[in-house]
Order: sequence, then C-alpha cells, then structure tokens
Amino acid sequence: MTRIDYNGSGDTRVTLTCQNGRRVRCKAVIVTVPIRILQDNVISFNPPLPAPKQGALQRIKMGNVIKVRHAGRGGIYGVRVENSHEGA
Repeated sequence: MTRIDYNGSGDTRVTLTCQNGRRVRCKAVIVTVPIRILQDNVISFNPPLPAPKQGALQRIKMGNVIKVRHAGRGGIYGVRVENSHEGA
C-alpha cells in the first residue's frame, strides 16, 4: 500500500493504491500497520491526515516489548496449550 485516497463518495469512498500501481476501491478501510510505517510516511493519505493526528503519530515512541507467559494446570481462558516451544 502506497496511497490511501479517502475523499470519495457513494460506494467508492476509499481508493487504495498498491506498490504495483493496482487500485482497489472500497467503502471503508481499517489501517493496521506498524507505527513506524505511518511515521515515515510510507503510505500517503489524500487528503493528508489532520495535523493533530500527524503530531500524535510523531510523538509515539516504541520501546521494549515484554512477553508474559502463563504456566499453570488449567490453561488460560479455557484453552490448554501443549508442547509450547516458543522462546522467551
């Protein structure tokens, strides 16, 4: 995804432009990309995102990630995981 045009109307409110130039038209889109993608303007928005949102994006700092593992007899949320080999 290189561009999101969200000023359309009717059934085509959003037009997404892919890296290969292909365009996808849709009614709505939910953007779920790493913050860094938005901070580096890898995806351009038309019209541009409002200044308060752009400012908020620039103030977000990514830090270390903490992984919590649950070890117990009953599992968590009723789901029991066997033979977990994921490193901590």
